[in-house]
Amino acid sequence: MAPPPHPPTKKQRSDDNVAVTGESPRSPIVDLWQQRRNQVPPTLRKMIAGGLAGMVTKSLTAPLERVKILLQTQGMLPSRGPPSMGKEGASIPRPKTTNILHVGLRVVREDGVSALWRGNWANLVRVFPAWQWLYATDAIVTSYIKTTARSEVLTRRR
Repeated sequence: MAPPPHPPTKKQRSDDNVAVTGESPRSPIVDLWQQRRNQVPPTLRKMIAGGLAGMVTKSLTAPLERVKILLQTQGMLPSRGPPSMGKEGASIPRPKTTNILHVGLRVVREDGVSALWRGNWANLVRVFPAWQWLYATDAIVTSYIKTTARSEVLTRRR
């Protein structure tokens, strides 16, 4: 039979505390990052986060947007390759495709995967400022409402 465990008699080091409390040791880089982060105003942080969130969102949905635009404009675009001749020498347009998957696969097959993101940079330049101001305005209005609500509650109690 094993003897019962004894409580530790020596003073625990911070490394031992990691195992006891489950906290991870802090590195100087993390401390420096947190100090720098606290120097940036919260509204500016929200603006940057909002702009980046908008850019990521638009980049993830860019292939679907590209296929949607191709489906909307497929009757206006000239067909690729030599035109097939019909009566009186008029070219016969490519048959319309209504399937999103077929249009996406055709774009990948004809132009490559990167063609799904064609025109995305212009979209990102447009989206960054819009989402940036959206998040900043949300932060400002939310803080204003919170402080106004607090002051109204305090004045009602008097």
